[in-house]
Amino acid sequence: MGKLFEDSEMHLDQEVLFEYEGEAYCWQGHYEVKQNGEEPDYDYCGDSEQEVEIETTKAILKFNEDTNDWDEVTPTQSMIYEVCFQIERYHL
Repeated sequence: MGKLFEDSEMHLDQEVLFEYEGEAYCWQGHYEVKQNGEEPDYDYCGDSEQEVEIETTKAILKFNEDTNDWDEVTPTQSMIYEVCFQIERYHL
């Protein structure tokens, strides 16, 4: 059995581009990546889990093709879920 570990890393003032319902969006804010698990040793390959936690959402912007600019929108829970998914893909 390997040594247990917990680790976290805070990411401040980040931007995450994502697509939601066929539209381009940009999330701005702070998030934390938490990882815990068990380190490998001579008879165990190791295991870990990763979790993304949104600390602060400063803004979610939607690209407006008519004005060729970004407009602020009210975030929904499913938008935040998509942001977490994109962050997890980046950190894996």
